[in-house]
Amino acid sequence: MGLTSLPQLYRSPPDDPRGTGEATADVVLVPTDAVAALCDPFRAVCWHADLDRPVTREEIAAAIADGRLNPPDGQEGGMTREAHLGRIAWFAVHGWPDPISIDVGVPALGHCPRWPVEDGNHRLAAAIFRMDASISAEIGGQLSHARDLGLLPSEAASAPAMR
Repeated sequence: MGLTSLPQLYRSPPDDPRGTGEATADVVLVPTDAVAALCDPFRAVCWHADLDRPVTREEIAAAIADGRLNPPDGQEGGMTREAHLGRIAWFAVHGWPDPISIDVGVPALGHCPRWPVEDGNHRLAAAIFRMDASISAEIGGQLSHARDLGLLPSEAASAPAMR
């Protein structure tokens, strides 16, 4: 496979609207059900080091009802089941400003992540719990694969309008 035949990757343009010297990522709204079809924290364990079974909607509802909310504090690992439930409950009640990060991989080169949500599993669980139609996300990987998975609109729908 030559360089000219590599798959088109989804990348944000290297713009710098705030003058920080850092590139910004494109954030898109993706259908929550399309993300859940790939990785649903209610059907599979995504916090393998911490949990032995998936969280349940009943546990999230109970955490909300009991006021057991766990606001984001930067802690990534070593959380108890109660801490995970409280974090999801907190997001379900308060929402969140940050997009989740999804890497769909590059199947054309043999890279297919088992769990594509790299950051934002608690937010995804909250969106599924609340039955949100969409969730904001940064998507990386092979563009055509992201489209095939229903995370991005078809090429025709995403083409820029003529001016």
